[in-house]
Amino acid sequence: LVNNTLMALQKIAMKYVSKFPNLIKIAVTGSSGKTTTKEIAVSILKQKYNVICNKGNLNSETGLPLSVFEIRKEHQVGIFEMGMNRKNEIKEICNVLKPNYGIITNIGTAHIGLLGSQKNIAIEKKNVFKFINKNGAAIIPSDDKFAKFLSRGIKGKKIFYGFNIEENGIKFINDEGINGTNFKINDVEIHLSLPGHYNYLNTLAAVELAQSLTISL
Repeated sequence: LVNNTLMALQKIAMKYVSKFPNLIKIAVTGSSGKTTTKEIAVSILKQKYNVICNKGNLNSETGLPLSVFEIRKEHQVGIFEMGMNRKNEIKEICNVLKPNYGIITNIGTAHIGLLGSQKNIAIEKKNVFKFINKNGAAIIPSDDKFAKFLSRGIKGKKIFYGFNIEENGIKFINDEGINGTNFKINDVEIHLSLPGHYNYLNTLAAVELAQSLTISL
């Protein structure tokens, strides 16, 4: 009945999402850490809001459209991770969701053989910020070499996160190796049991999202 079934699925999903104009829509992408960041953000935001997200890493050109059909009228926040393995894939699925908040975890080398360079990966990942307006926010890894590029042209708030950034009351204390990381939020000390440098950064991204979202709502 249609010329292109994938395009048809995405257009139907786009139409479905438009039925929920009050839903706060968040996209999470990056070469690694997408699922971890999404799950931590969901865990935090569920303390206050009715949250919907894609299950596992169902984040592709078909996975994202299928995931949005789980949205219901009672949901206040939707957090959806977005993956890619070809050019324009992030752009296409962002057109489905039209997120007004976005997180980029990092720009690595996954799928570089298909995209050609890290710069091309950064260009593609940056599409998660395309629909952010003055009321939304882009959450950007400050230590990534593409941080400045990712921050250009954003219409909403730009929030940088990293080990050396102490904003919004967040302060790194120490790394305990396999036992996790200690940090503070507004002088409240927190122990993150997930070990590793990147798990801490993923948590920072989720915390920055939660703080900016709570303020705007």
